[in-house]
Amino acid sequence: MTRFGLTILWMLHFLPRRFISVFGRLMGLLFFALASDRRRVVAKNLELCFPKLSPRERARLRLKHFMSLGRAIADCSIVWWSKASSIKKLAKIEGKEILDKALS
Repeated sequence: MTRFGLTILWMLHFLPRRFISVFGRLMGLLFFALASDRRRVVAKNLELCFPKLSPRERARLRLKHFMSLGRAIADCSIVWWSKASSIKKLAKIEGKEILDKALS
């Protein structure tokens, strides 16, 4: 299963960024549908962390969590297998001078 998942991620890195993003969100929806044990854990954590939110708001947040998780996993395909020049086009570095100063 791990090899299959890594192969899918490897193939994704060839595709346009927009497609990877949509695919990742759909993958998150699939996780949401299939991982009932994880769904319950997330629901309980959100209930403990955000007791003032309504159950409907927490349910919405839970779904968004899984969609974001799927997208983050799909985005790994870019970071793991794309050329550094391609990744640099996607990244914006702020405060580089602070890092440079700390490293000197």
